Amino acid sequence: MIATLPKTYYNKNHEKQHSKEKLMKKIKKLTSLLFCCLFLYLLAFPGQVQAASLTPTAQDNLSVKLRRSSDLISISNGYMRVFRKTNSVGIEYYDNSLQITDKREIPMELPLWGGFYAGSDGYYLVEGQNNTAEDNSAEVIRVIRYDTNWNRSGAASITSNPDLFGGEVRYPFDYGCVEMTETNGTLYIVTGHEGYVDESVGQGHQGFLMIAVDQASMTGKIVSCDLWHSFAQYIKSQSSYLYVLEQSEGSRCTKLSRYDSTTLDKKTIELLPYGGSRTSVWALNCYASVDGMAVSADSVLCIGTTIDQSQYDNVTSDTPHNIYLTITPVSDFSKEATSVKYLTNYTGNGKSFMGVKITPITENRFMISWEEYESQVAAMVAALKQGQVRKMVLSRTITLQERAYEKAAVWYTALADRYPEAFVFLVFVPGKTCWLGATPEIFLRQSAAGTETMALAGTRRVGTSGAWGQKEIEEQAIVTEYMAELLETVCGEKWRQEGPFSKQAGQVEHLCTVFQHVGKLTPGLTDRVRRALHPTPAVGGVPVGSALPMIRRIEGRNRRYYAGYVGPVSGDGCWDWFVNLRSMELWPDRIRLHIGGGITALSDPRKEWEETELKSRTLLDIVQYSDK
Repeated sequence: MIATLPKTYYNKNHEKQHSKEKLMKKIKKLTSLLFCCLFLYLLAFPGQVQAASLTPTAQDNLSVKLRRSSDLISISNGYMRVFRKTNSVGIEYYDNSLQITDKREIPMELPLWGGFYAGSDGYYLVEGQNNTAEDNSAEVIRVIRYDTNWNRSGAASITSNPDLFGGEVRYPFDYGCVEMTETNGTLYIVTGHEGYVDESVGQGHQGFLMIAVDQASMTGKIVSCDLWHSFAQYIKSQSSYLYVLEQSEGSRCTKLSRYDSTTLDKKTIELLPYGGSRTSVWALNCYASVDGMAVSADSVLCIGTTIDQSQYDNVTSDTPHNIYLTITPVSDFSKEATSVKYLTNYTGNGKSFMGVKITPITENRFMISWEEYESQVAAMVAALKQGQVRKMVLSRTITLQERAYEKAAVWYTALADRYPEAFVFLVFVPGKTCWLGATPEIFLRQSAAGTETMALAGTRRVGTSGAWGQKEIEEQAIVTEYMAELLETVCGEKWRQEGPFSKQAGQVEHLCTVFQHVGKLTPGLTDRVRRALHPTPAVGGVPVGSALPMIRRIEGRNRRYYAGYVGPVSGDGCWDWFVNLRSMELWPDRIRLHIGGGITALSDPRKEWEETELKSRTLLDIVQYSDK
């Protein structure tokens, strides 16, 4: 459909040098002049995701490894990423558009990676080493402090604490997280560990550790522990309390504890009891996980996955898992006051998924996301390896509660300022839809000089050194070959090609090949080219006939206008149409972000997930910034 839009904000970003005031004046002038093309072919994906396509999350406690290896934090002039490398810690700096501005590397002092924490008095790294000699005086964990320029300013050496039951450490961080918080001049760390060998069972028991480090003197010790199969640990501070969340298979429940931050006196409540009557000194499957926690002004929020624990003794490999959220009031810290809400309701032959996250948006607003996407990628890769298709594009969504209509103009202006290399649009069709986005990909452009389109594929972070990877090169080559053959078939002649070359799009860059045709196309030929190109391989797949049914089945949702095309049409037969990527649909009370990535036989599901996370920052950063 081609519709005249009563409210259409549009910016090609050739006005980059204008002030916001001039930009908004131009937007107002354009409002009554522009048309927008939003085509729906490929976009109506009916149905719901089937549980059978999901990945199990806690089929075995021992497979749950939640220690973070990368952290991205905000700093005064942008962002900083701290991440584990083989024998060192990598540090990357980004500007507000998430473009790399600097890199550095710090050698690790001990062989085992623990984690990173940005404290009030500097940055902290936690590292460790094994203690197979079972020496109580041996350093097992080191907490290293740096200033904000990464100058080392002290370190706390942590040894076993034999005065505490379970305080001996043979293997630090064993089957655990490394999570940190600070309060009243003390840094607290929670993690897992394996204790000294128990002769009766021939191995050490695994359990929980809490470490306290005095930030003034940089001295620390183990202050709390147990040896009851603790497989995930999280800690947050608020007011005079520490809140600790733990998956305790030994206690047959998910535990939430509240510590007095001065005395370390604690109260522990049971959040989610585990079913089954079997007991053992060994770790058992409990078919549940703990994946994160957050503390708002009035509640403690804990997130994870679980089977129906009442059916514990009837578990099979096909038993579905679902995502749960527990809410405990800080004013009534008790099991009775805690409520449990399930965010998914998968039934039948299905399983749940890994990577559930809870992310603060503001002090009292949080986003919950999970890695259902990863299993879908795996299903696509299997089909690609069988030769059924050469490339497919998988998309996913993120939904947030927002006063979207109130903020839309602010978000639009911010996108135009931040992403000068993209086509930025805000489209409102009364009673139909409203979309905001910043897309780098030309669908079809026609001017007096000629007609142009592009093959855009392959993604990596801006500033990545070295040559493009084989997967990205192959992905772009597939798209280029497909489009070259298609254009020649439809038009009866080859289009001139330029590329491939790197094209920046916000915090990522793509491989791009431009196709050009000298002179305007006739209306009839234009329509044939438009129909042949849509959906492009950037949003669909190759070959289209085989890829689209598989995408519909695997995604199991309605894409709506995402992956259509959008842009202005002038009265002289010229137009500027762009593929609707990096976009979100707006309602008065919520937004839904749409992001996707190209999948080939060489795709790594984890990397594809991370790629979409990176792409989502284009819009998420704008939304989060508006709340500050």
